[in-house]
Amino acid sequence: MSFFLFLIQSLTVLTVRVEWIHDYIVVPVFSNIEDFRYLPEAKIYIDDYLIDDEPVSYERNGVEWTYISTVNTSYVRRYSIKYRAYFPRFNLYAVQTIVFDVVDNTPPIIMSYEDQQVYVGGKLPDVMLGLTASDNYDDPEQIVLSCDTSQVKLDQVGSYTITYYATDTSGNTSSEKAILRVIDVISPTIELQKPLIMNVNETLLWQQFFKMTDNVDTSLHVVIHDDDVDYTHIGSYPIRMDVIDQSGNVSSKSYMIEIKDLEAPSIWLKSNPAPLSVDVHLDIDTLLSYVIAVSDNVDDLSLEDILIQHDIEVDTIGEYQVTYTLSDHSGNTVNTTLKIDVLDLEKPSITIVKPLVFEVGDKEPLWFDYIVYSDNYDMIDDLTFKLTESVDMDHVGFYIIQIEVTDKSRNKAIYQGYAEVVDMIPPIIKQLNDIIITGFEKKDVTSFFEAIDNYDEPEDIMLLFDDQHVDYETIGSYQAYLYATDKSDNVCEYPFEIIVIDIIEPELTLSKSYVAFEVGHEPLDLMSFIVTAKDNYDLCSKDDVVILNEPAWDHIGVYDIVYQLNDQSNNKTEVSLILVIDDVTPPSIFMDTLIIDSNDAIDLMKGVTTSDNIGVHHISVTPETLDAMQPGSYVITYIVYDERGNYTMQDRTIIIETKEQDVTLTQYIPVGMIFLLGGLAIFLVYKKG
Repeated sequence: MSFFLFLIQSLTVLTVRVEWIHDYIVVPVFSNIEDFRYLPEAKIYIDDYLIDDEPVSYERNGVEWTYISTVNTSYVRRYSIKYRAYFPRFNLYAVQTIVFDVVDNTPPIIMSYEDQQVYVGGKLPDVMLGLTASDNYDDPEQIVLSCDTSQVKLDQVGSYTITYYATDTSGNTSSEKAILRVIDVISPTIELQKPLIMNVNETLLWQQFFKMTDNVDTSLHVVIHDDDVDYTHIGSYPIRMDVIDQSGNVSSKSYMIEIKDLEAPSIWLKSNPAPLSVDVHLDIDTLLSYVIAVSDNVDDLSLEDILIQHDIEVDTIGEYQVTYTLSDHSGNTVNTTLKIDVLDLEKPSITIVKPLVFEVGDKEPLWFDYIVYSDNYDMIDDLTFKLTESVDMDHVGFYIIQIEVTDKSRNKAIYQGYAEVVDMIPPIIKQLNDIIITGFEKKDVTSFFEAIDNYDEPEDIMLLFDDQHVDYETIGSYQAYLYATDKSDNVCEYPFEIIVIDIIEPELTLSKSYVAFEVGHEPLDLMSFIVTAKDNYDLCSKDDVVILNEPAWDHIGVYDIVYQLNDQSNNKTEVSLILVIDDVTPPSIFMDTLIIDSNDAIDLMKGVTTSDNIGVHHISVTPETLDAMQPGSYVITYIVYDERGNYTMQDRTIIIETKEQDVTLTQYIPVGMIFLLGGLAIFLVYKKG
């Protein structure tokens, strides 16, 4: 086992596996095996993680007694060769069976096939006759040949596809297509069903005279050769009929066609002829006026060719018949009868001699003072008069009136119109209060007036104000007009005065409502806090604002600063700004390290300086005293307070040192005596011993 593999396995339990790719290889027959033998590869995985570019070596020949030389690509079969892979870093071997499958993938080639034809209705020919095929591997006799004729319809003319198939022993199949044409060579038949006699100016429809049949086709193409036939003139003309089936087979026959005038003329009369009025003058033109038109398919006929017969008596009411007869030049004749009535057709007349307009509240009128009627035939006493009306003289409006006059022949004249009841008195206007405009905007002033009418209710009176000369944006007094119109359009004009004044306070706004200021700084520009200073009418600006009180900038306190703005109409606006003047800056203290001798007096304030924007109130020291007899380094905390209570705290180092003394010879005599006595004692001890 390699050290690398041992190290990995000693750290943790890992799964090591080898996978092969390309262990099954398809080799086309007759290929060079050397082109495929190096395709298989081994890949190593540690816990399913692929180790890329891991060194590996292969044994591809002789592994477990299998040799690549046994693979013969000239034969279609499958070979198994053992491959061994070695991963040196893992000291790992892996043996895999590699399959080389020699296959034939080339389909055969079909030869000796061609297009064929057969008569419609005939039998299918031997389409396999002479068909051969070749293959790159199999012998011709090993190739299976077949064909598909399922698309061929022997009873229908057309070109059909035949598909040939060739399959080798490896299952490779090729196909080729040929055409089998089903053809028709029999011409159609032509049969005349009845004599060829046609009416002049008609179109020849061959289906009315001929029967065309074919052995196959039901849809035939018919060609009529009638260039010598004049269908607009009577006579006998040669004609030839050609019929062609869909295969192009043609049959032709010639005939003589006769063109004759077989149609009688036509007379169009009015379907509902107007009756004749009694005693009307009757002439030929009147009777011809009932004829709409005459026509003939050949001859040019007119109303003058009509023969008219009648038994009408214009002075006698009754029903009469008129017969109209018309013949063409070929002797074709038509007779048409029309019934005509002689009647009294004129209605009586009705005339309105003066307008039907009445004052509201008047008595109902005498209608015959306004209406005259008569008839062209009957006496006035023989006429029937009927008046229908519902006029209400106490209410303004239009009322329908209908007059009917009927004569003895039941001719009825009807007049429909309106009788109008009107109001001619205009309304009265009363002003209730003065009109004062305070917002420089136009407003509805209807409530300032009262309008009454002799007939209409107040809510039915329309009020229209004319204030075109009023300037609602400018202070002043203006003349205006009110027009009151009742429902009858009677109008009353009323002049009145509109007064425009200003009662709206100016607009004054500040950017802040509260401002903090630290004493000792430059005073603030109080005007700079004004954001808006304007008026709805006057041209006010910041310059028009007055500050009513000024603060003491060097004194701490809370000040209510009042801003005031007045317009020219004495409308006033005041706003307040709360100004807080305070001291928030702590005092400053300056000092250095203090070094003193132990015998000197200690002054802790020595070298200490302070400053403040207002003034220093007092200084505290912690600790307050030091023992000068104890040399060393000490830290003293200083706290300096100003009058507002702001403070600053700072530590200071103080060093106490011992003072050096002058040394003389006499100061060492005691020490010398001690050393001398000690030496003498040691000598005496030495002598005794």
